[in-house]
Amino acid sequence: MLRNLFFLLIISYVSVKAITFENIFQVEKTITLKSGDTIIGGIPPISFQWWVTDKNGQNYFADIYTKQLLGFDMNGNINEIAISKGQGPGEILLPDCLSLMGDTLIVADPQLRKVQYYKTPYMKYISSFFILLTHTQPFKIKAHGGKLFMSVFKENFEQPGTGDLIAIYDDKGMFLKTFYPLKREVQGRIISYNILSNFIIVNDKLYAIQSATYGVDVFNLNGDFIKKIGNQPEYFNPPSSDIPSIHILENKNMAERKKIFKKYKNSFTPLVVLFNNDNMIFVGTEIKKDNLYKYEVFDLKGNILHS
Repeated sequence: MLRNLFFLLIISYVSVKAITFENIFQVEKTITLKSGDTIIGGIPPISFQWWVTDKNGQNYFADIYTKQLLGFDMNGNINEIAISKGQGPGEILLPDCLSLMGDTLIVADPQLRKVQYYKTPYMKYISSFFILLTHTQPFKIKAHGGKLFMSVFKENFEQPGTGDLIAIYDDKGMFLKTFYPLKREVQGRIISYNILSNFIIVNDKLYAIQSATYGVDVFNLNGDFIKKIGNQPEYFNPPSSDIPSIHILENKNMAERKKIFKKYKNSFTPLVVLFNNDNMIFVGTEIKKDNLYKYEVFDLKGNILHS
């Protein structure tokens, strides 16, 4: 943890240029963050679930280490967002994934299993609702079209190791449905509990991936499947056939279960990155042995532009 130190982070705002290996991204602006007296536990990955930027250029991120919500302006000045810690209305124990809906900041708290709404920029508490116990807390949340889309795992307990990966609530907190079932190739296997979805919403369509299988699945905003984008490239290694059934966990204590999960955690090359820019979709596979990511770039119709 950093205390009373000058904290430096280089953040590159990028724009997509020509689709070539040499020049996909160009740096537009670099911001130096200055922490001053603010205590910072860790900067989360940008453009993932812990970070959002509003239309005025104010940035918000959840510091899961110090359990606080922080913000900074385009000049790099960091400030702690004044939200009381606790379990009452407007209070937070652990700010996690964030989203914006106009000038409303949405904060999910996994410890309270609660989603809260705040009016920006002064963080005035508006309302909140509790997340159902029938699925996990969200790992990503996105507001769009009067709905909240959450990356979760809603297990089908009649068939352990199967279930849906995306939940929809309305903006008042009413649960609507889950969709995006776990792929058949990994259903019921030990890695099932590690397969979480990442998704983006572009032009009123939801594009989603699962880390153990290659391809982008496209849905409308009601969760109805439209089509699949992408074919498995040579560098993508799906989970091997020797990964056992989840029944191997039966009668195992927590330490034994962790050991089993660790053994198979790195048994495939996970599809983990999904983002869009200038009507292009970037899909990234983590190549762990080389410590790099390989990308394929598609247009919104699913045509491959670059690999």
